[in-house]
Amino acid sequence: MTNILDMFDSDFWNKKSSSFSSDLSSSTSKTEESTSNLSSMIPPQWDHPYLHENRTFTLSELQSFSYDYYIKFSPFFKNQPQGSIQGNVAIIFSSKMSSVLGLADIFSRTIKLNASYFSKDPTLIPYTLFHELTHIWLYDCYKDPSHTASFYQKMKEFNSTLLPVDHKVHIHSRLVTDAKFIYICPNCNRRWFSNKITKHIYCGACKENFDLEFEPKFYKNPDNPHNKNYKLPYFIKPEVEET
Repeated sequence: MTNILDMFDSDFWNKKSSSFSSDLSSSTSKTEESTSNLSSMIPPQWDHPYLHENRTFTLSELQSFSYDYYIKFSPFFKNQPQGSIQGNVAIIFSSKMSSVLGLADIFSRTIKLNASYFSKDPTLIPYTLFHELTHIWLYDCYKDPSHTASFYQKMKEFNSTLLPVDHKVHIHSRLVTDAKFIYICPNCNRRWFSNKITKHIYCGACKENFDLEFEPKFYKNPDNPHNKNYKLPYFIKPEVEET
């Protein structure tokens, strides 16, 4: 029996949940010199007062700051040739995060951000938020939400904002090949992406076991007219013998 959560090729896929993370390798603090440099670089439409304040921020301030950029970034993820992000995304700050800056759960549509790190320096919130939104956007566009070429191509759009990017913080570095197959659970309808073929699947989201009848077909989802046809394996629920 194969656990479908183990079928992903991304190092950033959390094996216990439907989450992608932005890794934090070193904590860097903002200096007065870096703050002054930001003022001269960022276009007014992307700027925010909190980017230039060297102090400790409250959770309510961080929440307001992150949602301001969530709204600012909305045009990047709406009405794109590949599709649009569907519905709203919740943003919460967690004090339990230590090794990552951000975490996106594509199924609960929640982005968690590192409260301890960002309360001291919120300058990387926009970049981390854009990163996590890209994962969710790719999934909503029926694309592999891992760190694929499509992911990096989307992240290039962030450069137009001239907002801070700290290369000492490893937000992403590994290129993952786009999955060849999409598995859809008939119980919860969640999509899983993989390069492997298997006959027996355990869906880590709804905790159901399924036998897979593998008959690849060309499939186009009617909810996403932008998406090209792709091969779609499908689940068949195992028959239960009557006793």
